[in-house]
Amino acid sequence: DWRTADGSPCAAQSALERIAPLAGDAPDTGAIVIVDVQTGALLAMAGPGTRASAQPGQTLAPFVVFEGFRERQQNVQFTPASMLLDIPRRFPGASEGLIYQPANADGAYSGPVSLREAVARSLLPPLVQVADNHGLTAILRTARRLGLNSLNDGLYSLSLLERDGAIAPLD
Repeated sequence: DWRTADGSPCAAQSALERIAPLAGDAPDTGAIVIVDVQTGALLAMAGPGTRASAQPGQTLAPFVVFEGFRERQQNVQFTPASMLLDIPRRFPGASEGLIYQPANADGAYSGPVSLREAVARSLLPPLVQVADNHGLTAILRTARRLGLNSLNDGLYSLSLLERDGAIAPLD
């Protein structure tokens, strides 16, 4: 039986599905930050909300797309209808001689897709293509201006969109 802060029954409880308990041990880590979007007030924080611990991939995706829309680079400016390739591709890695090949979470590729579809389906190779064209430095600069402060000024490669680096949930 769920209760609100003042002790009254939670009206939303009936809309929530009953979820069976997890088999085995329950997860013992996690973080959540709840912010009032109107005022910016911090309403609640549980777990290490200010410690940079989460992989930044999906958090950076909107900044990648924004930079693609914002400015023409290498004679390319992206639109939602821009066609990209969701295929296995290799990009320069973090240091000389290393290669980075982004992969989708399910390991499958879709071929030609619009940027709109790539974002909607969280397809990584097309987003890496946009980031490669516009430069990770510009993307991170915009992210910092908009409040993503966990990533320091270190040298990152395109693999940051998948696995490198860490951000704080508060960001």
